[in-house]
Formats: sequence, C-alpha cells, structure tokens
Amino acid sequence: MYQDDFTTPDTIYAPAGGDMMLGLPPLLLVMLMLLVAAVAALAWWLGRNSVSGSTRDDAAPAEIHRAILAASSAAMAASSNELKSRAQALRDVIHDRLGPVLDLAKGITPPLKGLDEALKGEKKVEAKAVAPAPAPAPPAAPSGSACSCGKPEACTCRSGPAAGPVTVNQVYIGGVPVAPAPGCGCTGSHKPDCSHTAAAPKPDPQPAPKTETQAMTGPEQVEALARAVRQFHDHWLDGPARIRELKAARAALSRRPTTPRTRSHGPGH
Repeated sequence: MYQDDFTTPDTIYAPAGGDMMLGLPPLLLVMLMLLVAAVAALAWWLGRNSVSGSTRDDAAPAEIHRAILAASSAAMAASSNELKSRAQALRDVIHDRLGPVLDLAKGITPPLKGLDEALKGEKKVEAKAVAPAPAPAPPAAPSGSACSCGKPEACTCRSGPAAGPVTVNQVYIGGVPVAPAPGCGCTGSHKPDCSHTAAAPKPDPQPAPKTETQAMTGPEQVEALARAVRQFHDHWLDGPARIRELKAARAALSRRPTTPRTRSHGPGH
C-alpha cells in the first residue's frame, strides 16, 4: 500500500469548480429564482382578482358612475362651439362603459313591453258615441199664424187666409223691401219664406300630413344637444341611485339561474 491510495483531509473540502454556487450551476439557479417569482406573482394576481370580497369589483360601479359624470359635466359646461364634440365624447364614454348592457336592454325592451301589455289583459277600443238627449218640443205656433211648427227642420208655411185679422208691416232698407221675420215660434235659423236653413256640411277630415326627415339647422342642433345633455345630466347626477342600479345589474348578470329539482319517484309511485 502506498500513501497516494489514501485521501487526505485537505482534499475532502477542496472546491469542486469555480462556476458552481451552492452546489448548482448559475443558470439553473437563475431559472429556479424566476420560477419562484412567477408563482408569487400568479398567487398575488389570483388573490387580487378573486370573486370573494374583491375590493376592486366593489368599487367598479362607483368608478363607472364617476367617469360618466365627468363627461356629462364637461358637456354641460361646454360652449355652443364645443357642445357637439363634448356630447359625442359623453356618448363614447357611455358606450365604452355600458355598451353591452345597453345593447341587451335595447333588444329586450320592445318585446318586454308587449309582454307587459298582454299580461294586463286590456286593449284600446274606440269609445262608443253617446246618443244626445232628445231636443225639447218647439213651442206651438201662435193662433192665426200662417206657419205650422213641428221640428225646426219641418217648419213650413201654408198659404191661405189667417184665422184672424193680420197686420202686415213692410220694412224698407235702402229702398228695398225686406220680408218680416217668420212668426211661427220655431227655434233656429229660417229663410224669409219660413223654410229651415240647412246646416253647412262638415268638411271631410284631412289625413295627417306625412313626415319626412330633414337636417337641423345649426342653432336647432345646438338647442337639441343642450336639451338632451341637460336631461341626461339631471338623471345621472343622483349618484347613490345610479350606483345601486349598476350594482344590481352586475349582480343580475353574475347570478346563475337556479334550475328546479325534479322529484324522483320510486317504483311504487
């Protein structure tokens, strides 16, 4: 046996190589550190966006309301020259924040209105005209009158001598004789020969004029935009009510529909 066959204590603790760190190659160590960092970042992201009690999700309705209110306030404070661009910016913000919700409401509103009307079980019909009360009988013709009176339409004059003495008064206006007014006692308008004056025919109802689309003038569009922006701003200004509506809409879209459970019957049923 020779002395070279035995390992001395100094050679046991000798470094394995200059490119080793903690017994691992540097490249492998860097990859392990990157893997640990990626796992930590993923865990942080999952915790931040978890559904249970996420603070960011709870603040989303308030953030949506704040963004739309800022655009609405900017449109309210715009001059006539800037009103159209500010109104378009408001419309863009509403579309970006609530576009899918508005598309859903726009498609479901018309049939939903028809469903509500059908559930009421009512319909609109033309009201029946109420027959007018019979007109009172006209006063009887005075004794010795040459006119016989029934209804005003049947008031006629008969020729022949009157039963008593008759005094005829001739009235002249501008040298032209004018016949005296009938003395039969009938109500209504009559011609000088005591015949009833027919009522003028009622004109036929004219059809409603057809509408057509025309471009607004500049001042008309400014007025319409100002009115629309003011109406929306007044509605959106009630922050608590609008935020409650946004939260309710989010809850409705996130809630799973419950399916009714079917009861299983045994062989004896």
